[in-house]
Amino acid sequence: MDLGTSKGRRAFIWVLVDLSYCDEQRLGYNKTVVWLAGTGPQNRGYWTIECVEQRDAADGEAQLTVTYYARDPDIVAVRLFGRHMRGFLASRDLDKVDEPDTFIKYAWSDTSESARDDPDSDPRDKVAMVREVSRMLAEDPRDNDPPFIVFKHGGPVRHTSGTGSHVVESTAAVLGPILEHIEEQGRRVIQPRCPRRGRHRAKTEDTVLEPFPFRIHKRIAMSPIGQPLATLESPYELIIVLTDAMRAHARLLECGILHRDISANNILVVRGPDNNVRGVLTDLDCAIRVGVERDQRPERTGTPPFMSISNLENSSVPRSELDDWESALYIACWLGVYGVSEVDRINCQEEIEEDDNWVYCALDRWDAGSFEDIAEAKRIHVGLRSEFHKNILMWFMVGDGYKALERLVIEM
Repeated sequence: MDLGTSKGRRAFIWVLVDLSYCDEQRLGYNKTVVWLAGTGPQNRGYWTIECVEQRDAADGEAQLTVTYYARDPDIVAVRLFGRHMRGFLASRDLDKVDEPDTFIKYAWSDTSESARDDPDSDPRDKVAMVREVSRMLAEDPRDNDPPFIVFKHGGPVRHTSGTGSHVVESTAAVLGPILEHIEEQGRRVIQPRCPRRGRHRAKTEDTVLEPFPFRIHKRIAMSPIGQPLATLESPYELIIVLTDAMRAHARLLECGILHRDISANNILVVRGPDNNVRGVLTDLDCAIRVGVERDQRPERTGTPPFMSISNLENSSVPRSELDDWESALYIACWLGVYGVSEVDRINCQEEIEEDDNWVYCALDRWDAGSFEDIAEAKRIHVGLRSEFHKNILMWFMVGDGYKALERLVIEM
């Protein structure tokens, strides 16, 4: 390990992390997820994944589970810190492990302090929130409902302790007595700052001290399985998918839940057998229940290029559905400039690489620098119609589909 390089220092940190944990639970070992090598269909290995079906009301420790089968994860956790989210495409039928119909997501989710003693009563429990939304939408069916994620199974991940009891996997269970010390110190987060325009400018860094998060390991099985927006084939498909997603957002609001993280990563594409598309709004990790919680938790959440100006500035003004609509506008602008389909995105990139005098458009400033830098750029770019036309609309790709998307953006 060459400690003079970033790669070497990262490897050294991994060694220290591994050495600091001394038992299987602290190393992340959990018997509810098991890899079976070379024994499944086509003699290929597969995972068995247990998801909570329900807790036994007569015995708080007991829980009923169902088993899913999956190949290697579709989403892998590659960062040393963070929520370590993973995603599997799975089926309850082993013979259909290669024809999955369920998406299993598990991550170390941020959790409220009140959940330390009773994880099942966590007001920020996203598993419970998805379950609740699925139930409400099922009880209130409507014609042409926008598709929404449907809860199947899930809950906090538990392991069996040395005494035989079921222990919820949390930062408290993993870190043990050193958690109090870590919480007192907080954590230092390096935030890039790029005051100058252009992706390839030299960056400086600001160090921000944030509270250490309390997290609980949670697993949830959902359907349908969707594809990312990158699989869209035209701006017309984007308009349909974005419309469906925001209709689902409105239905969520009727259920008393504000999404708060409308981004290109949280809207999925579902294709029918006739290749028609629908949009699905996913990921309630940042969602809150409107009312008291909206006022108490105005914290900054989201994906910078798609965050509202108020959100970027960490305003004390309570977040509302207008912030999410602002984010939807930014998604349409982003894809209108950089391309919706893979072909358009490749053509855009090739044009940039071949033109030595290329001047980056204003949207590059939405993805570089501090939150405050991005907020300032957006205030300029969308604050006046003339600036919006000069900085955004003039950069839209050419074609009838992009003209239709441009008209939608102007209306928004």
